[in-house]
Amino acid sequence: MKAGIAAGAFVAASIAFSASALAVTVTVGGTPGGASGYHSSVPGVTMVDFDSAYPAGWSLSGDAAVVSGSLPGFYAAPPNSGPNNNTSQYLTVPFGQSSGTAEISLGGPYNYYGLYWGSIDSYNTLSFWDGGTQVFSFSGSDAAALVPTAPNGEQSLAAYFNFFGLPAFNTVRMSSTSYAFETDNHAYGNVPEPGSLALLGLGALGLVIGRRAGLPRRRGARTAGALG
Repeated sequence: MKAGIAAGAFVAASIAFSASALAVTVTVGGTPGGASGYHSSVPGVTMVDFDSAYPAGWSLSGDAAVVSGSLPGFYAAPPNSGPNNNTSQYLTVPFGQSSGTAEISLGGPYNYYGLYWGSIDSYNTLSFWDGGTQVFSFSGSDAAALVPTAPNGEQSLAAYFNFFGLPAFNTVRMSSTSYAFETDNHAYGNVPEPGSLALLGLGALGLVIGRRAGLPRRRGARTAGALG
């Protein structure tokens, strides 16, 4: 952790990417959700918090598990927006092996996605698909640069990412070539892309840095031979 950064620090950030014929805008920002960290600030979207039943049409498959707490070397709960550790359930990819991909099917086409991303690593990749066609991809290095931080699995840091203006997609894939890719509070919908002032508002919250004593960066915590 960088010296001088207090717990609960926030940033505003956004960046535009070129994807197909459309511009995809990615922002860092969300609404505090207490024990489970940050949630999407975008009105009218469908939420998936992994603590309650999934929405109709939403399904999860592949190398993933819904977990709670932390298991050193395998996964770490994203820090919450309150004074205590995150005890809610969240998604970790992969599970049972050190490399894999999970797929989320949404049951329809959408143009917005959001998620709370913890301990960002360079080998994490989030991609959006329309059937068998990839329409946009965003790496852990991209995410870290937007925060900004180093993509080295810092477990005391998490941020809420919003993806606006995506080409129509119906599937989300989360891939990681090592332990792990941890996210919570997913959101999706069809929403208009906000103007520049609204983007600043959405980016005003959503990065939380917690002082978690004795919790190393995940890279230093991995053990040889873990789970295959």
